[in-house]
Amino acid sequence: MEDPKLEKQKKQESSKPERDFISNVFMRLKKAGALYCVLRNYDDLPERAGNDIDIMVSREHVKAFEDHLMAASADSGWCLLKKPVLFGYGSYWFRSVNGNIIHFDVWSLFTWKGLRWASEKSVLTGRRQHGEIYVPSLANEAAILLLKDLVQNGEVKEKYKDFIERIASEHSHSFTEFLSWALGKELAREVSEKVVSGRWSEVSEEKRRIRMAVILKALARDNLKAILGAVNFLFYHIKSFFLGRNGFFLVFIGPDGSGKSTTAEEIKKSLAELFPRAHYYHGRFGSIPELKWYIKLIKNAKEKEIDPENDSVASLAKIPPHGRFRAVFYLLYYSIDYLLGYGTVLRARSMGQLVIFDRYFYDYFILGIFTKVPSFFFRICHFILPKPDLLVYLHNSPEVIHQRKPELTIDEIKHQNIACQRIVNKLPFALEIVTNRELEEITEDISNNIIKIMDERGRGK
Repeated sequence: MEDPKLEKQKKQESSKPERDFISNVFMRLKKAGALYCVLRNYDDLPERAGNDIDIMVSREHVKAFEDHLMAASADSGWCLLKKPVLFGYGSYWFRSVNGNIIHFDVWSLFTWKGLRWASEKSVLTGRRQHGEIYVPSLANEAAILLLKDLVQNGEVKEKYKDFIERIASEHSHSFTEFLSWALGKELAREVSEKVVSGRWSEVSEEKRRIRMAVILKALARDNLKAILGAVNFLFYHIKSFFLGRNGFFLVFIGPDGSGKSTTAEEIKKSLAELFPRAHYYHGRFGSIPELKWYIKLIKNAKEKEIDPENDSVASLAKIPPHGRFRAVFYLLYYSIDYLLGYGTVLRARSMGQLVIFDRYFYDYFILGIFTKVPSFFFRICHFILPKPDLLVYLHNSPEVIHQRKPELTIDEIKHQNIACQRIVNKLPFALEIVTNRELEEITEDISNNIIKIMDERGRGK
């Protein structure tokens, strides 16, 4: 059993880069006189960040705040990996050289669908000092926790209910006054009374009235600003959807038995902190039916039609190459699926999520049954279809792969290896990874390449 003192020392050492970075950020903000406050979960700062650091920043100081954040990250050796930006909100994800992640969520406006649900001025002018940092008044903090969840999600997080209930009781006037800004006095008083008495199910039932009150109050305060806020909200979401590059699109190729699905699972685990949500696809997106579905529908065929995405490797290996027309038809048909899947990739990238594909359309240029697909189709597909941020070819000797998957002949594996190598040589974003080593090493190698690409993207290279 490890010495408790030694264990404590190790924890302190591992948290030191995080502490140095966070302290640097708040030191710079203090020197600059920036108007900000940490909204919640601030008790362990600057020692530990927890899941994220939620900060409200004056609109006039947003640019300065980002400059201080980037300067502090450079001083402390942290790199910016992704930065989703929406209306009145920005999210900054940093990673240290030893793999620690710090995530800053920064608000300049409290909005829902572009409509403001709290007074930012009230929060910033009413802030209080907590150690090295500024935080909201207790009443404002509790009201923000309540409104944010109710307006956006319709349900208050369980972990905050006791705190909200206690503060609403102890600071009833200030708490209700804060709610009144967005809800009006009557509804604010009703909600406050239900919170104080712990009637949380009734509080949740008020979500529709609360959202409607937010809309009406926003229009009553300044209908032009409310409309512009909604337009800005829509504009930022559309811009982020089409241009956002905060997520990552990773594709694995290689013969069956090269370890694609196993490695994909390990990558998801390795990068779970950076990508809390990951999507995994095998072969294609599944947006359209398989070709055999039409054949069965039209002919009521009993005979199974071969489909490259779903039939067994053993079956495919025994089939002679398709004729040129049939091979091209398969490729053209399933290209529709990849085009329709473009929206999935764009959405995941805009939301900072991870998309992992096992095989993808490259299989039509790898599998032996598609050898008669003209080579120029590869260039067409790459021009039209969504390109991965990183293509990884998992390479091993045909003999080793055959031992893992005896359904494939050694000759077929050799053919697929040569085809994979040809693809890797053509593409600047492709990488060959030799898999005759520990899975942990392979995962680390791929993860480091993903981090490197995101770092370069974050620095605008």
